[in-house]
Amino acid sequence: MDFKEILTRDLRTQEGLLREYDKQLRGLPDYGLTYKCNGDKMEYYLVDSRTKKRRYINKNESPIIEDLKRKKYIEHSMKIMKNNIAEEKKLLEIYMPYDYGFVQRILPKAYRDGAHRIKSGHKELDSKNCLRGRVHLTSSGIKVRSKSEVMIAEVVSSYNLRFEYERPIELWTDGEMITVHPDFTFDNKYGQSVYWEHFGMLGVEQYRKSALRKLNTYIENGIIPSVNLIITAETLDGSIDVNSIVRNAELLVKML
Repeated sequence: MDFKEILTRDLRTQEGLLREYDKQLRGLPDYGLTYKCNGDKMEYYLVDSRTKKRRYINKNESPIIEDLKRKKYIEHSMKIMKNNIAEEKKLLEIYMPYDYGFVQRILPKAYRDGAHRIKSGHKELDSKNCLRGRVHLTSSGIKVRSKSEVMIAEVVSSYNLRFEYERPIELWTDGEMITVHPDFTFDNKYGQSVYWEHFGMLGVEQYRKSALRKLNTYIENGIIPSVNLIITAETLDGSIDVNSIVRNAELLVKML
């Protein structure tokens, strides 16, 4: 997990907690709290937020003291989190990863290690090669390899999600760098990528083994199903349920 992902998760956690605290705040008393010492005892008073008049809190009303302490704690916490959220959003806008894979993607193509495959032992995990095999055309003019991928492209486009088809990424496995071509790559507003892989021929043993090997490589490199990887598949007889694609597209909207 890189720094941007950690920061993004913390940001979402604070945003969720902020919403929860806001709900709790609405149910707490609209008073201030003060006290004075009477010998070795503390006497608490309610303070009217408008008139500033004080009223003694007797023993029967003592639960209100904890409510008001909770209210003040929430107010201070919300102030801190609002500041944190604002600063984290600014940082996410300007922070850029410095890992090998990210830098390789933003280099001019001629300078990328994968451009000419000159690295010793460098290989591709899948058999995808340039435009060969892309015979199916989507409504947006993108050529893909299967009718199922046409379906996926059309569904995600209906949600106004932009994607790149078969954008290569460099991953480590068994001590070497390899090239992998996720079917669809989506980038969120923080510059992080979410991938969508569709496995279409699971009834074929060799394909199934290759799919499992690819999935294992993803996980080894921190690309985790339901976190930053969406997976769809066809049944053993090659059928596919469009409702499954729609459900995953709706999940993707939330992930981005």
